[in-house]
Amino acid sequence: MKNLCVVSFLTAMTFTADASHGLSRDSFVYHGGNTSENVRLSDIKEVWGTETRTVQSTCSRQEPYQVRVCRTTHGRRPHYYDESENRRDRRGRRGPRRSGGHYSGPPHHGGGHHYTSSRPPARPPRGGERCRMETRYRTVSYSCPRTESVRVRKPDQRFHANVNFRFVDKTFDSTYTRGLFDISLNQRSLRVDVRDQSSGEPLVFLAKKNQNVNSRPNFYEINADYKVIVTPKRDVISPFSEQMRIVPRLRNSMLKIRVGKIFKARPLELELRVTDRYSHESRTVVLRGRDLQFRDGRRNPNRSVIEVDPYQYFPNMDFYNGVDVSATLKIKSKFSVLNARDLAGYHLKSTDQVFVQY
Repeated sequence: MKNLCVVSFLTAMTFTADASHGLSRDSFVYHGGNTSENVRLSDIKEVWGTETRTVQSTCSRQEPYQVRVCRTTHGRRPHYYDESENRRDRRGRRGPRRSGGHYSGPPHHGGGHHYTSSRPPARPPRGGERCRMETRYRTVSYSCPRTESVRVRKPDQRFHANVNFRFVDKTFDSTYTRGLFDISLNQRSLRVDVRDQSSGEPLVFLAKKNQNVNSRPNFYEINADYKVIVTPKRDVISPFSEQMRIVPRLRNSMLKIRVGKIFKARPLELELRVTDRYSHESRTVVLRGRDLQFRDGRRNPNRSVIEVDPYQYFPNMDFYNGVDVSATLKIKSKFSVLNARDLAGYHLKSTDQVFVQY
């Protein structure tokens, strides 16, 4: 019987996905100045599905049947045989002819037996014959339905990135400025990595990113704008080169915080948290960039002192009886360091916590 073609598709469907094109990457070299660059990247992901369908196939099963098996005894040793097969042997073929002389004597008339063959007859079996019915099994084929899974191709998923860079050069001389930008897109993940290759003063690339996404079925697009500030490395790491220390007493009604030398306050932010020990009331203030008031240290010009007016930012706190003050200085949260590998080993964060009293 012929196998039938596919008769039905089941509704069950399982989806799998395989990335076929991998990482999409592009690069360019920045040579200084207030310039701009644009990079476009695309990535494709193959999507495969598994459909389950029903087809006609051939199956098999074991069916029982009965056969008569007899036992005969020739001498002392029993002999078993299938009577149906023995019967077929007697009907279908002749037994082998034995070698030996031809019996040519006269016919024997005795005991009710008459011999006309070429050999004397065999002696009848002793002990008789015993038979029984046995159950045996045979394999029978039949038509049956079977389900199978087939891998099928689905529409590809496409990923795109449109990346714009706008540079703000804060260096004194861009003649030796060189930065290698490596941009990669891996499906929904966009990454920008920078290595400073300047032959002059080491640089840091600080970036402020604005990003939006356009998404629809089988399509994902990233639009990103990077504002990159290129500044000398010492301007970024210097404020964190010395352990922060909060002066435990107000001087001239000002809260004073000693840090490493600050060259430019724009990329910095100071987080202050003041807690009243009696009421347990607390308040947090974040000062960014131009809100930071600082001066050089009088005894050490390689140190800066940040001054904060506590009554301006914490008017309801009792500094007379004392409060707990904690401070954290770090790079602004809206900025990221693109060449972070060039700053390995530097901690761009400094903290301190003390009890301050008027």
